[in-house]
Amino acid sequence: MDTHEFLSSVLARGNYYCLLQLLDGGKDAANRKQTFYGSIDDLVVAAKQADNNGWDVYMAMGSFAERGKRTNDRVQNVKALFLDLDIDDDDERKYPSQREALNGLRSFCKELKLPKPFIVNSGRGVHVHWALKESVPKDEWQIVATRLKAMVKEKGLLADHAVTSDAARVLRI
Repeated sequence: MDTHEFLSSVLARGNYYCLLQLLDGGKDAANRKQTFYGSIDDLVVAAKQADNNGWDVYMAMGSFAERGKRTNDRVQNVKALFLDLDIDDDDERKYPSQREALNGLRSFCKELKLPKPFIVNSGRGVHVHWALKESVPKDEWQIVATRLKAMVKEKGLLADHAVTSDAARVLRI
């Protein structure tokens, strides 16, 4: 699956899409860029150019009615449910390897009879996306995302719980 097809599957219809670019972890302002684009086509072009120039590239999961700040209250629509499974063999709240994260995800999906998600190697973990058939308003999405977050906790899947119900969250492309 190419970048455009993936982004079209997981990003909601909206006026603007947010791209976050980080260089060397984005520790200072010169190494951090956040830009809004009016189409997925424009977002893809910018993401590929940034990646070719050595930047780490992330997309906001929600679409926005207007350009500006990337905050949860400004999200218009969302088109995917998502998780972030982090890797750190010294932290019991994270998986020691991507293989173990994927095994945990596989068991979680099987137990809850969830469809196969899109999986992105995040560098130090796994980003998981379940694309919805249609874009939904953020407030409606929030109800389902909060339930997913509760199920993740209940079933013991080692996900970053802050990510699961944050419609403005950025995840790696």
